[in-house]
Amino acid sequence: MIPQMMSKGYPRPFAIALSGSAAVLEALIPSSNEAILFSALADVPVSRAFAAGSISGSVPTIILSCVVTWKCRHLRNRHRSSFGDRLCEFPSA
Repeated sequence: MIPQMMSKGYPRPFAIALSGSAAVLEALIPSSNEAILFSALADVPVSRAFAAGSISGSVPTIILSCVVTWKCRHLRNRHRSSFGDRLCEFPSA
């Protein structure tokens, strides 16, 4: 993902930080393998692990999305897309 982001004009430190942050958040978002493994080892119901992960994973994800959106507005990017293009691509993302 990092080489593709760099080819689109994103700075290397930004691409690395974004990839690292998303990788850490992946462990919190429900139905992650970590939540299932934790449930099995700690004898906790899977539904409780998913409920705990949905809130604790959604809040940082929303904050990260806002920060990335704000940061990307200040980057000079060759490949700018219109709002309509982004709206059409949203379901496939």
